[in-house]
Amino acid sequence: MPQLRVISFDLTGTLLSLSPSLGVLCANAMRELGLEDVPPPAIFDAEKKRAQRTVRAKGIAPTSEAHSREYWRAMLWEIFAGRVPTALFPKACETIYARIADAASWRADPAAKNALEAAAFLGLRRAALSNGDARWRNALEKLGLAPLFDEIFLSSETGLAKPDSAAFEHLCLAMKIRRGELMHVGDSLANDVVPAHAAGAEAVWLTRAPDGAPPEQRVSVIESLAELPKILQARQCAEFSRRHFPRRTRNLLALLRGLPEEQAPDPATLVAKKGGSETVARKRERVEEAAFSPDRKFDVPAELIDALLRSRGIFRGSAQSVILEAWEKIVPAKFAARCVPAELRDGLGTLVVSCENSVVRQQLEFEKTALLKKIRSLPNCGNVRKIIFSNEYGA
Repeated sequence: MPQLRVISFDLTGTLLSLSPSLGVLCANAMRELGLEDVPPPAIFDAEKKRAQRTVRAKGIAPTSEAHSREYWRAMLWEIFAGRVPTALFPKACETIYARIADAASWRADPAAKNALEAAAFLGLRRAALSNGDARWRNALEKLGLAPLFDEIFLSSETGLAKPDSAAFEHLCLAMKIRRGELMHVGDSLANDVVPAHAAGAEAVWLTRAPDGAPPEQRVSVIESLAELPKILQARQCAEFSRRHFPRRTRNLLALLRGLPEEQAPDPATLVAKKGGSETVARKRERVEEAAFSPDRKFDVPAELIDALLRSRGIFRGSAQSVILEAWEKIVPAKFAARCVPAELRDGLGTLVVSCENSVVRQQLEFEKTALLKKIRSLPNCGNVRKIIFSNEYGA
């Protein structure tokens, strides 16, 4: 597991949002032009994603200030869909473009500052990675978020726009990190999650308005930025465990949490290191285990382990242990072996269930109400109010 060094954030839809929405700006622009039969703003907002896909399919991307204007012009043409006369369309575009340039038209997610500060507290450098232009930088400065970033990468300045994975590669080169040392947070599956994985980075999908099923690769799924600090803390703990504890200890903790064990590499698949008989994989194993050889004392007090397990809500009679024991009775038989109750969060009020893949996750979503009812009927489980299904199987 590579050491996590940098976390990058998408801006629009993740950290920032237009207030009023783009749909309201479009409706107001039509009224200012004196046009009648103005559709509700929700109609324009619903057209936004379709318009973005259409414009991207035409190869138009905001890779410079000039191209940004072209991109927005093309997108608004698709959104208005003939509702604005051709002669008045340029004025409507300029009106909306200017409104978006006004920092007063933007608001930050209530949890944005806390998420950025938590990342800094955990020793991570922070970057913004957005398909935006100078208007986005202006919004970050006026909202007081710009100083919380180490770097800001806007497509109009770098010449690279998501979903091109080169945008992520450029960030890694600029910040002098390996691809596996980057985690990207975004609300778009197509623009953030998939290209981040393609570039070799980790991804966190913010599912305010899911635009598809998550990919087969492991991806962390959150419903609010307020959940991100816990994701980062868990990632840092897993990284620490990987560096400082042998596989036996890691598998013990996995067993206690009801998660699959980490398997040792198959010796038959190891490739011999050039110039020597020891394989690269075996050398890594030897170095990892060396710190815990019998020649070196490493004693963990029993009370420390007990405190650790209790802090995770794992002890006999606890809500998590009760759920683990009854899991095969709670979940339909065909899914019981393909998902596990990973942990209880938010004061033991939210159960996180790790699923083998997106198909299992989607099927369990349909059963969520019934599953929650069964869980709440178990001893010590009355406080469970919510279930989150994640594709982090075995994380």
